[in-house]
Amino acid sequence: MAKNKAILERIHSVHLTQQITRTMKMVAASSLERKKKQAAHIATHAEELEKLLADVLPCPQAGAFPLLAKKNLKKSLLIAVGTHKGLCGSFLQTVLGKTFQYYTKCQEEHNHALEILPSGKKTVLFCQKKNLPHVTHRADFHADLKEMQDMGAFVLELFRDRYQCVHIVYQPQGLNPDKGSVVLEQLLPILLPAAPPRAENPFLWEPSQPEVLEALLPQVFALRLYRALTTSYIAEQKARMMTMHHATENADALLKELKVAYNRNRQNRITTEIAEINAGAKFLNH
Repeated sequence: MAKNKAILERIHSVHLTQQITRTMKMVAASSLERKKKQAAHIATHAEELEKLLADVLPCPQAGAFPLLAKKNLKKSLLIAVGTHKGLCGSFLQTVLGKTFQYYTKCQEEHNHALEILPSGKKTVLFCQKKNLPHVTHRADFHADLKEMQDMGAFVLELFRDRYQCVHIVYQPQGLNPDKGSVVLEQLLPILLPAAPPRAENPFLWEPSQPEVLEALLPQVFALRLYRALTTSYIAEQKARMMTMHHATENADALLKELKVAYNRNRQNRITTEIAEINAGAKFLNH
């Protein structure tokens, strides 16, 4: 009887856990769809902005702009895009592993100082645990566009004063996080697209071409940063949905095993009681 009671308590516990995993899957699906709509608008805007940037090029004074110039500094910044929460499979571990690998490579091979700007509480805890040099910012990397603009301005200010280059490491949405595919992308100095071949510039510029390019570059940087963060957030929600789906299926399988064990114990107890009753009846008859 006590054993069956323990099995019933376990069945109740697993059932509650299954409800939690199923709810978390639904929440992740809702967040994913909402972010996908934002990503679609970002993709359209990014495509047009890249076309405009290609039209501005080539610009004779491009090398003089701070966001394009190469600096002789021995320190760079890495934006590591992680998560605020766990329960997303190997998503977080792949990003943190790539972050630590790149940090070690800069230290050992290039004798180059690297500081990390962590995105997400889990990434901050990782940097603190590994004693990695890092800088923090009050804005939430997964927040709205206004706070992301503040973050972009913060990174630009750091780049102008302290760093040779800025990279970002994140998990793209189109790749399987279980395979450990992580993107390391350079944000600053801005990598310009190839200028289309043409005999002469077909545009009349007002204001001048360098002024247009100077106003365009911060927008290009902010959009590339926001696109990477949005892409990473989508990949995180996909990973969380997959993890919760597997957890729900595992809970189903465990519930079946527990119910079989409960019914087997119950049947054995009934059989034992019937045998005892029959033995008692035979004894009384004799």
